[in-house]
Formats: sequence, C-alpha cells, structure tokens
Amino acid sequence: MSVIFKLDGTVEYGNEVTDEQQDLKDRLQNFEENIQDHWNDLRGVRNSLLASTDWTQGADSPFASDKKTEWQTYRSKLRDLPSHANAPIWFQESDIPLAPGESSVPAWANGFIKSRIDPIGIGTTSWVGVGTDGIYFEQTKPCNQISYDISSKVGGISTDKVAVDANSNFDFVVTISNMAAESDYHYSIKTNPEVGFIDKATFITITPDSNCVGTATFPVSISGAAGTVTSPTDVRFALKVSDTEKHEEACVVGVVTT
Repeated sequence: MSVIFKLDGTVEYGNEVTDEQQDLKDRLQNFEENIQDHWNDLRGVRNSLLASTDWTQGADSPFASDKKTEWQTYRSKLRDLPSHANAPIWFQESDIPLAPGESSVPAWANGFIKSRIDPIGIGTTSWVGVGTDGIYFEQTKPCNQISYDISSKVGGISTDKVAVDANSNFDFVVTISNMAAESDYHYSIKTNPEVGFIDKATFITITPDSNCVGTATFPVSISGAAGTVTSPTDVRFALKVSDTEKHEEACVVGVVTT
C-alpha cells in the first residue's frame, strides 16, 4: 500500500503498483548470484584441500608409489569437482571424492550435497521460468501433503473385495504425491464394532523419493471363528493429511475359514 502526504495535511492511501516481471527478474538474478557464491565456495574448498595435500606428491613424500598414486587419484577428483555435472550444490554423496583412509563423506561436503542441504531442491532452484516469448513466470514448487492414493492388496494383488482365510493378512498401500520432505503421518485401521479385531491408531514416517513421491505399506490381520463365514466386514483405513482426517473405504473383506 502506498501513502501520499499532501500539502494540505491530508493523507491519501492507494494500492502499491508492482512490476511482476521485474520482480521475477530480480528473484532470478538473486538466485544466480547466490549460486555464484556457491561456486566460489566450492573452488575455495577444492583449492584448500589441494594445498593441504601437496606434501603427498613431493619427492620426499613418505609414501610408497602405490599409496602415492592413491593420493594422486584423490587430488585429480578434487580438481574435477567444479566441472562436475552436479556442481556446485546438486552433488550426490557418491560424487564426493574420499581421501585415502576416509570411509564416509567428509563434513566439508555437507554444503554441496543436495540431499543434505535441500532434499527436494526448493532452495537449489530459482523457481522462475522464462517462456519462448521472453515472459518470466513462477514455477510450481512441490509442497507436502497435496494428495494421496490408497489401495489394498491381498497376496500382492490390488483388490477392493476379497475372501480370506482365518487369521489372514493383507496390506493397505498408501502413495503420497508432491511430498516436500520426510513427514510423520498419523493413521488408523478399524473394522466394524461386531468384528473389532483391528483398532490401531499410530503414526509412520514416510520418506519421499527423488520424484517427491512417498510410499508406505500398512499390514492388517483379520481373525475369524473356525468353520464360520462372516458377513462382509467393512475395513477402513484413515490417514491424517494436512490436519484433515480423510477416511477411505479401501476394501471390504469377507473372513472365511476352510
């Protein structure tokens, strides 16, 4: 909102006018400048590591030729870091060279590995696109708990109505799309009061894959009296998503003994 103070002492309020295209251009420029800072940091770390290991290649190095070669290979990989396809902040852990004797990714690499600094890439992408017409636009970011699909499986086969033996098991399988990060989901599995063998309320941690999709399997066990066939039992699975309890009738199970 804009405020104009007039000479007569009155104040006039108006809507602030913004240039959306300029705003998007500024955001893109800020992102590119930030990426340049990361490039500088990566090269600085690389140069420091090379300088600190120069002694391994000297004529008076205490290493035998095979160990000296190991250090030479390591130093060569360090030199190649800035030219790597995932530089400067999209490295995988497997991209980071390990010095002879190191068994895990060193701490200096944490600021350059995408999965450690930003698993989904929200901060490693500008989210400003430019069309073929030269118009800037804001891209859609992944966000957590947008939607989910649910199915039931018996013996690995998706179904919505099955007959199972006494004490049989089947699974609810939940697929959550557009996950921004690892999250805990509260859920419950219940049957109708007459059967009542399942009444579970707890939570599970679901981790998204590289496509921002998370999958979890929830096993269920149904018990039936020997020699009887129950009426179809309404088995419900409830998953709490975005603070909203969503109930899905995932399958109807007839408990049968043979």
